[in-house]
Amino acid sequence: MSIARAPAPMESMEIRTPTTQVVPMIVDKTPGPGKDPIAASAALIAEASDTQWVLTAITAVIAWLSFKTKLHPLWLLAAGSLIGLTGFGQF
Repeated sequence: MSIARAPAPMESMEIRTPTTQVVPMIVDKTPGPGKDPIAASAALIAEASDTQWVLTAITAVIAWLSFKTKLHPLWLLAAGSLIGLTGFGQF
């Protein structure tokens, strides 16, 4: 029975250039602020569009669904468009 070990936070990789020279490259895999550009973009869009508590609640529910379920993001986008078409949250 083998025990899987966690990968080291910093891993060394090699990149081959077109001239077949080996160039060392270090990849930082440690989590932290500024490491996820998609989450940062989503936070900026949510901050700009959530002007009321109802819209913030809708954003929180959709974010929770996207992280906890295997729903395709287009289904969540379709749900958001249907919510918008009903006029919900537009006071």
